Amino acid sequence: MNINKKEILKNISISIILGIILGFITEFALIFNMEATINVTQSLLFWAFVMTIVSIFSKDYKYSIINSSFVMSFMSISYYLIRYFKSGFADFYSMRMWILVGITGSLYFATIIYVLKNKILNRRENVIPQICSIIFMTIFGIFAIPFSMLIYFVFRIGFFHNGFWNISIGVILGFIIGDLLGKGINKLLGKGKNKIKNKIEVKEE
Repeated sequence: MNINKKEILKNISISIILGIILGFITEFALIFNMEATINVTQSLLFWAFVMTIVSIFSKDYKYSIINSSFVMSFMSISYYLIRYFKSGFADFYSMRMWILVGITGSLYFATIIYVLKNKILNRRENVIPQICSIIFMTIFGIFAIPFSMLIYFVFRIGFFHNGFWNISIGVILGFIIGDLLGKGINKLLGKGKNKIKNKIEVKEE
């Protein structure tokens, strides 16, 4: 998959601007007590909607991840920076957490949208790594909190009291493991196809 550097910079720049705008809207809605806007922008469904739309309109899988990650990251950064300049204080620990959540969500939604795009548009691109990633991201995300609690109580390491940290780490691990497993399956399927092809060629001779 060829990626042009200028195109990457263009996508990143647009994503940063969009993220900053959304962050401004989110924080100023709180400042001016705009209840209707607050109910939307403070919802995780709004985050899911933004990541889905960005992924749909991105050129390909890698751009979906890149664009969504930058939009969500700069949405959180601008939100907390405005709060800091306004009041002289901001919870930057929470900012780091929401940046991680945004990146994690971007991986998840970009992967789902990529698989759906290929199925709906009837492309013949191989999506086994992405399907494996979705499965493992979902499983690791669901069991992240109880598993991390178990590790904490047994080894006294690794447990974050805010569940979003644990879920995000679980989803990222699921993405990596699923991607590696999917690529491994592709290699095995490729070897199997080559063996069948070689046998057919030998019979024809």
